[in-house]
Amino acid sequence: MATDERLRSAAVTYGRLDYAKTAIYLRLTSRQEFHRLKSCEKEPWTVRWVEDYLGPDEVLYDVGANVGAYTLLAAVAVPSARVVSFEPSPANFAALCANVELNAVTDRVTPIALALGDQPRSAPMDSAATVPGASPRIDSDGADAGGALVDRLDDVIERFGLPPPDHVKLDVDGGELEVLAGAERMLGAGRVKSLMVELDRERERRVVDRLKALGLELSERYAGTGRDRSLPAYGLFTRA
Repeated sequence: MATDERLRSAAVTYGRLDYAKTAIYLRLTSRQEFHRLKSCEKEPWTVRWVEDYLGPDEVLYDVGANVGAYTLLAAVAVPSARVVSFEPSPANFAALCANVELNAVTDRVTPIALALGDQPRSAPMDSAATVPGASPRIDSDGADAGGALVDRLDDVIERFGLPPPDHVKLDVDGGELEVLAGAERMLGAGRVKSLMVELDRERERRVVDRLKALGLELSERYAGTGRDRSLPAYGLFTRA
């Protein structure tokens, strides 16, 4: 049925990300994708991190890339850098690939339709997985949108010969400990210089301790002015 919302979405096919330094565009087919246009306003610390830390010819892993706002920012802000983007949601992955193509950065970005965790398996996803720009969860009790494939990052890097990362953005809505458990070999090797990690309130201390044991110290913590206290904070971890 052609609802008003569907007609509005059809009339506007793309919009410009709120990154002032250069034009980056996102495909717009859902209300949630419109919200993603304000990603730089939402996480200014992530923008600064990409600009200040990602160097020429370095590799960034965007784990939980969604529709690719920060993937695109990194690929455009540092044209010689390479970005490997992990996104398990079918709707988000399709949008991610379309946005990579739209911004002509296919030579710099490798999208991978995979969730990362502590063991290989398949996992159910909730219904938000059908909406581009939404933030679906895996292992949801109300899962009804099929499943996601999960694998250990250490094994994925070895199996596919991926370039190891210099920097990692990790935003997986509470599954950070499992991702880190599956990436201990890579993180322990000492190559990763920095991580920007979403910090779930209930598991923040454990994430900080796990990364400290791997040689990465919490150097800055961000919450944002006026943010709802119930929302997660973000931590910048750097090599000690």
